[in-house]
Amino acid sequence: MPPPTPEEKALLADAPRGTYVLMLVVAALLAVGWAVFYFGHFLGHGPVR
Repeated sequence: MPPPTPEEKALLADAPRGTYVLMLVVAALLAVGWAVFYFGHFLGHGPVR
């Protein structure tokens, strides 16, 4: 296997921005979903009887 070229070394040294963005989008969707269920569904039914 040939050694990596300077272009490949630069790509490997860079952070995986797309992965970080995808993780942030998924985390934001989970947080919004939790808030909708918590405030809309569970608190909407009132206190436990």
